[in-house]
Amino acid sequence: MKRSRINPVSKNKKKRNQLYERSKKEYWAAIAVEQGRDGRTPLCEKCLERTATDTHHRAGRTGPLLWCKDYLSVLCRPCHSYGPDSVHENPKKAELDGWTVRLNRREIESIKLREESKLYE
Repeated sequence: MKRSRINPVSKNKKKRNQLYERSKKEYWAAIAVEQGRDGRTPLCEKCLERTATDTHHRAGRTGPLLWCKDYLSVLCRPCHSYGPDSVHENPKKAELDGWTVRLNRREIESIKLREESKLYE
């Protein structure tokens, strides 16, 4: 009897990854247009000096927050991951400046209802 191979990625996870990639691409394009850089890579939203390299998830990456464009930002690597003023090196300052957001359970449930419907479109 021939055994079928288990999929390394479930259909649901594959759909979520596709939604994330599409949302990320649309967000980057919208920021580039907003900055007058249509067709080019946008600048970092934090320093507005260097070209953006990373997608930052201001409210985390759990469930539909992964692809919710309301909580995405485009940042350069120094502003995102390392350096004295980076978002991940200074979480308290990042929260005060709006680069990270804490959501309560009601807000998360509201986002889930709105965003998870996109899985079935």
